[in-house]
Amino acid sequence: MSRAVSVLRHMAHRHSVQDARHRLLRRRCLRSLAAGPLALLASPRAARAMPKLPSGAADLGWNGRMRINGRDMDVRLFRVSMPPFAAAAALSQEGGERPWLLPLPDGVMVMGMQQGRMWLVQLRAAGPQASQGMAAAEIGGRPAPRAAMPAWVPAGAVLLLDAQTGEGGSRVVQQIYAHAFAAPVLSRSLEARLRGAGWHPDEAAGAGRQWRLGGRRLWTVVVARSPGSGLLAVEAAAGQR
Repeated sequence: MSRAVSVLRHMAHRHSVQDARHRLLRRRCLRSLAAGPLALLASPRAARAMPKLPSGAADLGWNGRMRINGRDMDVRLFRVSMPPFAAAAALSQEGGERPWLLPLPDGVMVMGMQQGRMWLVQLRAAGPQASQGMAAAEIGGRPAPRAAMPAWVPAGAVLLLDAQTGEGGSRVVQQIYAHAFAAPVLSRSLEARLRGAGWHPDEAAGAGRQWRLGGRRLWTVVVARSPGSGLLAVEAAAGQR
């Protein structure tokens, strides 16, 4: 009996120690979560490249990798209790070297450099006073060569952003260009070049246009900026959303 009691006491002590270790581990995990997206980035080098996100931003998890302007980036999702432009303004103040802000039809994009590495944040409204965000930070390494500019892009356009995810038929390409033309002039030039390259208009898509060529779909929107205008283009397989 005494041996059985001794064994039970030993097991109880061992479980008590294990429980204490588990509690300590849980506390450490919670502290890491409370530290926000920077603490949970998959790559330490990417963590160093990230700007300080707005106060109270909730990390929604790692979302894989993508290539932006030929650079490999770690991607995370987050949510913050402020509208997209308010969150973008906060990022612009904390964003390191000369961040720039680009309004989009459904939100805003902020892009900059931190310690010589590129970062990008895209924000969309997720309620009256909330935003859903995607944060991408450069991992490092030698940038890949940029792809050739599509034939339908008007001459004189300057590529600001080239983001690619997936491969083969599932590849999604998002590009942003700046142009000296005013928005109406750029829109007319873009339509003429798209038709000349074989793209056919599909249907109205909110503030933009949809085009089809074979099994690919292209969504375009032209926005006014000072000076000139900007062009956002997203190309994907026809069945992708």
